[in-house]
Amino acid sequence: MDTSRVEVRPAYAIPDFCRAFGIGRSTLYEEIRSGRIASFKVGRRTLIAGEEGLRWLQGCRERAESTRASEFRNLGPKPGEAQPRAVLINKTWSWDEAADSSGAP
Repeated sequence: MDTSRVEVRPAYAIPDFCRAFGIGRSTLYEEIRSGRIASFKVGRRTLIAGEEGLRWLQGCRERAESTRASEFRNLGPKPGEAQPRAVLINKTWSWDEAADSSGAP
């Protein structure tokens, strides 16, 4: 990610981080709890470093790309499985995975 064009504050309070990165407060707390975003305390305030926000955003992009790629890999039958086909049963189309290739339902 090219950070040369992004202006990042040194640290964000919770409401400021949510506004700047476009996420809700509950989502932010869940990300902190899961360890995907590191936070720190200054007195009673919970803060998140600006660089941490950029790292988190890049991680979100990478997870989204890998999820999309795995969805495409999972399309269709697995090797050795029969190809499901659509059959007409009582005027309704359905997927029949056990049907043979002869065309008879």
